[in-house]
Amino acid sequence: MKPTDLLSEIRNPWHKVYWFSRMLISSDKYAKIGNEPKLLTLITSSLRVIARDNKGDNTLELQKHVLKNIIEERFKKATKNIDRVRRLLNDLDLEISNSFEMDAFILTCENIMLPLNQAISNIPSDDKEFTLNIAKTYLDVEGDKGLATVISLWDDIGVKGCLTAERTEIVKAFSTLKVILSSEYLLSEIDKDIVLTSFVQEFERRAGQKKTKSRRKFRRCNKFYFRILQDKKGTILSGRFRSGIGLKLRMGG
Repeated sequence: MKPTDLLSEIRNPWHKVYWFSRMLISSDKYAKIGNEPKLLTLITSSLRVIARDNKGDNTLELQKHVLKNIIEERFKKATKNIDRVRRLLNDLDLEISNSFEMDAFILTCENIMLPLNQAISNIPSDDKEFTLNIAKTYLDVEGDKGLATVISLWDDIGVKGCLTAERTEIVKAFSTLKVILSSEYLLSEIDKDIVLTSFVQEFERRAGQKKTKSRRKFRRCNKFYFRILQDKKGTILSGRFRSGIGLKLRMGG
């Protein structure tokens, strides 16, 4: 790649979509406004109205001003976050220096953060629900033999359930974003790739944070299995088979 091409690639404003998304969701450094759908909608609709209706050459200045006003109004009573709010506003002012970067910011709020929040909320935070439902199904259909199957599949049941839910959400959101980029923003193929990979990267990061990687200890597992049995209207296994379960769980089988 030629130095001029490399410089052009680095300056591509659509790269900022990823960094805007990180800024908007950061609670350590910034005010984490990215998880507030109403606030994001108010911001983007206000920025769009100014871009559409203003006939002068001060559109970007007006947009920055309304962005500052909206965020300050939202956090006017949150004194403990004042430093994070100021840092967010200062850094956004530095990062948005032209209309293209403002478009990237609007796209981030509307088409990255809002659908991302919805997709993440639809993903289970742990695999207990999947495991319980599938385990009960095996017991209902196969009886005592079904429990042996549940034990052998214990880890895979929940993991596959959660991953299937993740895949469903990301495919749906990814497909929607791809259509929007082609129809509303008319981006080049490379620019679409930059935005789409930003979405996927942030989705994977936040989905990973949501997962609870619990270690099932012997006592918790025993209670869980016995609760399933109790739910089956008093179905009781032989003492020898219950002991076998306990031994298998202790050994990590």
